[in-house]
Amino acid sequence: MLVIGGGPVGLMCALEAKRMGVNDLRLVDKATKQMEICKASTVWPRTLELLKYAHPAVYTDMKDYANKVAILSIYRGKAKENKTELMAKIDLEGRFNSEVETAFCLEQFMTERFLSTDLEKRFGISIERGVAVKHFQDMGSYVRVELHDAINDVVEIVHTKYLVGCDGAHSFTRKNLNLHYPGEAFNKVFVIAHCKIDGLQFDNKQIWTVLNEDGIAFAAPMPNDTWELIFDLSPEQAKVFFGSDKPRDPTITELNRLIMDRVPGTPANAMHSPLWLGHFRIHSRQVERYSVGRVFMCGDACHIHSPAGGQGMNFGMQDACNIGWKLGLVLRGTTSSHLLNSYHLERWPVGRLLVLGTETQSKIIFDPNPIVRQMQFLLLPIVGNHASALASKAAPVIGETIYSYRNSPLSVEHWCFESLSYAFSNLFLRFDPERVLQRRRTGITRFITNRLCAGDRIPDAALSSSFGKEIDNIPRSKQRIAEQRTSKFRLLFGGENPDVADSEDVGNDVSIRTIHSLCSEAKLTALLFEAAPGYGDSSFGHGGQETDLKQVAWKLETLTDGLIKAHVIGCGERNTQRAFNVVGQCMYLVRPDGYVAFRSQPVDINMIIRYLQSTMGVKIPMLQEDNMALEDGLSSSHESDLTTVIRMLGLVSVLLTSNIVMTWYTSNA
Repeated sequence: MLVIGGGPVGLMCALEAKRMGVNDLRLVDKATKQMEICKASTVWPRTLELLKYAHPAVYTDMKDYANKVAILSIYRGKAKENKTELMAKIDLEGRFNSEVETAFCLEQFMTERFLSTDLEKRFGISIERGVAVKHFQDMGSYVRVELHDAINDVVEIVHTKYLVGCDGAHSFTRKNLNLHYPGEAFNKVFVIAHCKIDGLQFDNKQIWTVLNEDGIAFAAPMPNDTWELIFDLSPEQAKVFFGSDKPRDPTITELNRLIMDRVPGTPANAMHSPLWLGHFRIHSRQVERYSVGRVFMCGDACHIHSPAGGQGMNFGMQDACNIGWKLGLVLRGTTSSHLLNSYHLERWPVGRLLVLGTETQSKIIFDPNPIVRQMQFLLLPIVGNHASALASKAAPVIGETIYSYRNSPLSVEHWCFESLSYAFSNLFLRFDPERVLQRRRTGITRFITNRLCAGDRIPDAALSSSFGKEIDNIPRSKQRIAEQRTSKFRLLFGGENPDVADSEDVGNDVSIRTIHSLCSEAKLTALLFEAAPGYGDSSFGHGGQETDLKQVAWKLETLTDGLIKAHVIGCGERNTQRAFNVVGQCMYLVRPDGYVAFRSQPVDINMIIRYLQSTMGVKIPMLQEDNMALEDGLSSSHESDLTTVIRMLGLVSVLLTSNIVMTWYTSNA
């Protein structure tokens, strides 16, 4: 596997692929040394979630170094009064629907440094500097790549199974594939500075924007009492600012004059000790395909947009994580290459939302029309009056925890309901209408209610202090499989289960305290939920179905030869059950990147195995070697949505008819 580009995206791709077990991996970059410039300055909670448990050293280094920020402030610059006036202040802390409660502000080169250090220490992989890709060709079974080492002036021909281009906006990978990059460029020039500022009226716990009639000033607080500032310039302003029609990097003197105009009240010569001064233009573009054959693209190579919201680097790193774990499973021989087709189908739609969203946002913010700017001055204070309600809606979008892959071919759900005859027995013989309605309501309203679906990012939830107990749950002598293969199985229980031992006997698992920590291993994770108290019974029903989840967990781990790590969530883990919105027994199969791949309700191991084989292309050696048949029920099919609706309408019709008959009988008695 060859990764082109040693920035945050390429490093993330290499880290994820190595974590998933890729042995032969090279990471090349045409730059002879790292560029120590600020550029992308904010890492949002979704990206931090991916790092926290999968790459803990990177997360810890970033946490120790970065400036933690969760407040977005918008001010109005009043030049005549030489002051700024707060219009809106949005506090996002703790509203991202994540255990990571703030964003991390730090220089891009420090993010790269933390990623590259971890890659070298854990896996012995370092960036091959000064190595450029001159040409590549997909040969069908491999990619032929021509590399040029500029330092030693050596040309090397490499055959790699897969190539991932993380080589930025001017991507050679994209150009070599002859892919069009449709979109538009903004008719503005932006100047950027990374420096210290004395006498600034804002503290370093907020990302702030100042709007005035001439343009905007945006700033993010960096570590070591420095700031990253961005100013926009219209073509007319740029000509005056630069003294010519050709943009160039600004001087600190020019920027000091600009900040006094854009941020009234800033003292003279406030900006000093510049670490980087630059200029750029922004584009809004997205490539038509993220992959062609054995070649894939991530980050700016396939989507580029305005820096508004600081989303670009984060989305690129999430692209890399998505393709990284899939390439890992394929190159290990665990799944077929069919799995890789889902990369474009998953990342292109969310990338499209990002490009369109930032494009719209930028056109509003940077619009030079004075009427638009006056409307902003009028409306933003109203927004500020409802900042708390807005923060709850905006935080998951800004923090990138809201995006999902519901339309992915990997996102599948299996639902099955008890027969109408059993529903009637519950309703009339047991007189338990609440449970019947709960079962049917939970199923039928899955089309319209806000619930966790296949393709969604799993919510995080704290686990109880008794979670993480190891027990010997299955007599291996009773299992035919165990006669041929031995596999250690660890079952995790939580809550009020009487079989749980004291926490002192736990060992390493005692550190597991959140759902995300359970799902951070380099494998698939099966979360098997016991029925909530009062919802378990011996029926084959949506509300209960007392399947032996210990048996299911053991079989999953054994049949897949450790590809799946199974955890049973006990009935006492109410926080987790509420977070996942489940009451009956069910199973969530979670991908290595923390998204739900498959949901089975009730828990049906045959459907789980069928999903693994047919949808993910997982190769299950035990079934192939032993020619072992699954339990009866393999031919049972997914109940269609139409069948569910018909069942529900049938139940409602019978209930209405019964009610009419009873009413008639009572009135004539």
